[in-house]
Amino acid sequence: MSVHDGRARPVTAESIDQLDPSALDGDGRFRESAGLEDIVHDNTRRAGFAATALAAYAVVTGTHQEKFATITGDLLGDLRHLADTVGVDLDRAYLNGEAHYRDEIRIDDEPDIVRATNEHDELYVELFPGSPAFPALVRDERADNGWVRPRFRRPVAQAVIDWLFTKNASAHRAIRAGFIDGDVLALFESAEVSFEYRADSDGRFAIGSGAWPWFLSVPAVDPADEAAVYVNAQRVVQEGNEDLVTITMDDPDFPDPIFAALLDGERPCGGWYPRFRRPVANAVVAWINIAFRRDPSHGARAYWEDESVMILHPDYIAMDGYRPERIEPDADGCYAIGRDGWLWEKFDTSD
Repeated sequence: MSVHDGRARPVTAESIDQLDPSALDGDGRFRESAGLEDIVHDNTRRAGFAATALAAYAVVTGTHQEKFATITGDLLGDLRHLADTVGVDLDRAYLNGEAHYRDEIRIDDEPDIVRATNEHDELYVELFPGSPAFPALVRDERADNGWVRPRFRRPVAQAVIDWLFTKNASAHRAIRAGFIDGDVLALFESAEVSFEYRADSDGRFAIGSGAWPWFLSVPAVDPADEAAVYVNAQRVVQEGNEDLVTITMDDPDFPDPIFAALLDGERPCGGWYPRFRRPVANAVVAWINIAFRRDPSHGARAYWEDESVMILHPDYIAMDGYRPERIEPDADGCYAIGRDGWLWEKFDTSD
């Protein structure tokens, strides 16, 4: 769902004398509910308040038959004159109004996030734990503090702007307004432009690149969906020459995982080299993320990008040139997840 689905109900009218403000009054009271219908109702009432003010202005100026765009522009111009008279910073007032408007039309706490595109070799970045992850091109060189330097496609840049207006984001970065106009993206923390970015030769915007704490991340997944994938019994169903493998977690409240896998022999330092079929690999990816959410010291996160498994090691994300490990399916359609660095052991079925 878009963050802008709560706009006021449209009506057909070309001039203020064709519009009855009382027709926008709904129940005559605010419903103040989080439901979509109630949000649209309340914002339609707010539109009615503005229509009443505009109608009064039209009576005084004799412009009641002018088109809405014309009379609205006239009123905005005269409001600037009034602001000069009474000493009001109209630009600041406008930004406050823009912030209220965006908060009132918001349905979701987060915008729809555009997925990464393998074609452009994009990675995901986030500003803080729990924030949305946005796909971007990332330079190999990190900032001095280890932050990544992202460049966002225009649709993703717009999603970043939308998210910056949410309550979740505003606690960390006080952006009051923002827009993309041609090749310029502007963000406002006050009445003055606080950040301005020009599109590069690829049409991308380097929002906060090197200045904001962007870090590599993984795309959002519903934890309930991952839990359902992990508990699927198919992960322990052996086919052909498969064995069962496990990893010792040392967590009494989180049983060690068990997966069916083809084994390519023992590692010299102990453990085995496993390869997982796609249905089992789905469960392995889910388990990696479940384990990380329980205890980030387990040290890995994972996601699917088309037919590839991407493994992100948080310990390395601040290092120049680091990119998530990409695991492609082999000739058998299997995935060698954790093949070289993880201590996969055979599961003892006699236990």
